[in-house]
Amino acid sequence: MGIRSLIATFLLAAALCAQDTRGYYRFPAIHGASVVFTAEGDLWQVGVEGGVARRLTTHLGAERGAAFSPDGKTALSAGGGHKIGDGLFNAGT
Repeated sequence: MGIRSLIATFLLAAALCAQDTRGYYRFPAIHGASVVFTAEGDLWQVGVEGGVARRLTTHLGAERGAAFSPDGKTALSAGGGHKIGDGLFNAGT
């Protein structure tokens, strides 16, 4: 194998192994100092200043469309394969 082929193979392998740490955060809802968003098919909550997010859901359905109740104590979502009323989660605010 020539040196060019070896370098090309190494560069291709390095590019395929590179990981993007930005994530894919979708459908945010903001209430006061709290943000609820969808990532990895679940609802997550974090403060508006950032930090480590707390996962609110962990089931097989895919959450989307997060929203807060008017008092901000409950987060809800559409999707996820819930029965009626099962898409409500304690937002812990």
